[in-house]
Amino acid sequence: MCGRFTLAADASDVMSTFSVEDMHYEHAPRYNIAPSQTIAVINNNNGRRVLDGYRWGLVPRWAKEIKIGFSMINARAETLDTKPAFRNLLAKNRVVIPADGFFY
Repeated sequence: MCGRFTLAADASDVMSTFSVEDMHYEHAPRYNIAPSQTIAVINNNNGRRVLDGYRWGLVPRWAKEIKIGFSMINARAETLDTKPAFRNLLAKNRVVIPADGFFY
């Protein structure tokens, strides 16, 4: 499980690698991306791959404070379908988070 990651590739490389058609987030190379920061994310927008900016961290619907999202940054693949915070997201709300390095 990582606590920080890097995305040193420039936006054009990310767009060509993942066949992104549209960019809604101005990505610049970054070497120390931390939870709660805005990150580059590739999502599906009406059948088109779009590079967008999302805040890193999951804030479940039941959370009373947004701060809980700072601690919910990783999930175990083997329990995704059983944990209430992740179960519904697994079926409907998937994105690709491009990264070219990570560290603890």
